[in-house]
Amino acid sequence: GREYMAESKAVRRDASVKAFVGRNSLSGREELDLHGLTVPAALEAVMFALTERGGGGGGGAPLVVVAGRGSHSAGHQARILPALKAFLSSRGIDFSVDSSGTFLLHPPR
Repeated sequence: GREYMAESKAVRRDASVKAFVGRNSLSGREELDLHGLTVPAALEAVMFALTERGGGGGGGAPLVVVAGRGSHSAGHQARILPALKAFLSSRGIDFSVDSSGTFLLHPPR
């Protein structure tokens, strides 16, 4: 039972990572697409992107983060959107979000 659950979780995580890399590695834009990730993986990806950019939006340009509205989540309830709002607010990161679940993370002033 436990081994199966652990293996199942690892397979889902690997699939999430592959989907994320496929959508983001060739982007060339200042955009991060979180579709297909779990909440912990999405928050980790945002933390990594912010660290790489020096804390906010490097070079004065905002970082676009696409979280989505939860249309593909179980029960059509957003999971990443509220978690990302709480995460950014708790760290004092200036952001705006539109009705489609797209965030603009503004660089520190």
